[in-house]
Amino acid sequence: MILDLEIMNIVLDIVHEDFTGDAREDRTKLELVEIRPRDGQFSRVSLSASISPNDPAKPDEWHDEEASRSSGSGDYNEYNFTDYKESGLGQFFNLRFSVDFNMNFTKFDFSPGADKRTEALEIAKTVFVRTHRAMLDAGERHQGKFRPLYAADEFGFRLVRAGNCVKHRVLRPGGSDRQPIFKGKMWLQFETYLEP
Repeated sequence: MILDLEIMNIVLDIVHEDFTGDAREDRTKLELVEIRPRDGQFSRVSLSASISPNDPAKPDEWHDEEASRSSGSGDYNEYNFTDYKESGLGQFFNLRFSVDFNMNFTKFDFSPGADKRTEALEIAKTVFVRTHRAMLDAGERHQGKFRPLYAADEFGFRLVRAGNCVKHRVLRPGGSDRQPIFKGKMWLQFETYLEP
């Protein structure tokens, strides 16, 4: 299987397990989790997430690219080559993805007497923090979900680092106080190595 697709499927599995499992009967349960292009019902369900390669909204800003040697500037495309030993003439590469969250609380059953916008914000932030934490756990744990990808795929790409893959996250409010809506996005980056 191709590394890019494997990463996307694992990210979906992580989000899906954390928010749609039968054991979770809480209010942060996502109704739809998918790979883009989005299903027609994406905008109609209350809580949903989708992943795509790069960032379709800003393709010139968040895309796959070669990792360069670290200059200490902290740029996300820099790589500390002393962390890993190169074998042969391979190439380090950053694979990038974006996850969009649609949190539409217009048909949501709020707690009686609750401030709807405050409760919606709490739910939206919970979705973000839990997703971020689940991604960190999967990338940092020795037997985490990304572990099988450390072996090369059929084209010679292998994952080198999955921890700290969440590079940015944004949550934007919308709607009204009576019908709050939150749109969110996470930008993910996975460090890979292409073997010759």
